[in-house]
Amino acid sequence: MASLVARSDFELPDGLIHLAPGGESPSLRTHRAVLERYFASKGTGPAGQRTREEVTQSVRGLAAELFGLPGAETIAFVPSVSDGMNALSHALPVRAGDNVVIEDREFGAVLYPWLHLERQGVEVRLVRQRDWEPAEGAFRAAIDARTRAVACSQVSFLTGLHHNLEALAELARARGAWLVVDATHAAGAVPVPGPLCDFVLSACYKWLLGWHGVALLGWNRERVPEIEPALLGWKTPEAVPDREQPKTYVRSSDATRLEIGNPSYVGIFVLENALRYLQAIGIERIAEHDRALSGRLNRALRELGLDVATPLDANYRAGNTCFWHAEPQALATKLAAESIWVNGSDGRIRMGTHLWCGEADVEAAVVAVDRAIG
Repeated sequence: MASLVARSDFELPDGLIHLAPGGESPSLRTHRAVLERYFASKGTGPAGQRTREEVTQSVRGLAAELFGLPGAETIAFVPSVSDGMNALSHALPVRAGDNVVIEDREFGAVLYPWLHLERQGVEVRLVRQRDWEPAEGAFRAAIDARTRAVACSQVSFLTGLHHNLEALAELARARGAWLVVDATHAAGAVPVPGPLCDFVLSACYKWLLGWHGVALLGWNRERVPEIEPALLGWKTPEAVPDREQPKTYVRSSDATRLEIGNPSYVGIFVLENALRYLQAIGIERIAEHDRALSGRLNRALRELGLDVATPLDANYRAGNTCFWHAEPQALATKLAAESIWVNGSDGRIRMGTHLWCGEADVEAAVVAVDRAIG
């Protein structure tokens, strides 16, 4: 099985087997021309400003399509998923005695932004993941009439588990709770079912081929018609406020009400290029490729006798394949010495198969892992 695209599309050093898009993807070579376009627009007068506005609106539309949401007005730009999750946690209407449900081994960007609610008497209720398998039953036991939000990752950073969002959405909706989803390890690799979510977020420097400094926040207004932002800035008002009454303003009517200041415009220019590149290939086609390779890798690692955390069932995985190891950083260092880049931390090795990877990369990585642990 060959790579889905030409390796030469990316800034990849010769000989490097890049299996770490869950940490950071390589840049597209065409990003260089995008930077020139950005330089030509920044601070160069009305024409440059129009270009920036057009690119920004274009990315909102592309992101809405990526998430399956109805239009550009559903997308806000935030500096990171942590920032977006904080904006939502502060905007969630709660009272003492309410609860928010989150998996116990979640990434910090999903877990920590909700902990401030405990000062208001809101319980941050942890779902104990035990067998590293789909855990809708554990969520079902934790969600009750006082649950106001369920926050989870579509694909776990730790295990590569792809959650059943249909089941989680059904559980949340039955109680009138928000379903807030971090799609960082899904977006760009597999479809993101935005209509199932109340809010969906994603970093852009991993599977989406973008850069740091800009993340996406999608607002499903069919599910949550209104949200009152708690974090305010100059972008909160829809128009310039009355300077005679500066505290009186009309908030933005769309998702930009969740933005408090200027986004990283250079990151947005890069993201437009990345999203158009992915769109031209097709997310369904990418998902088929990434899952086929991750399936091959999953089976091969199991044949080595490794404790693979990622389910073998294609319905419950995406591009990441993870296995437990006593010294993941040391193993990752050994593999790096053989020009194989993986992520090693949190008691596991994470290996990601994306566009530039082929079966030969998987086979070489498995041989190297076998040699390193032998």
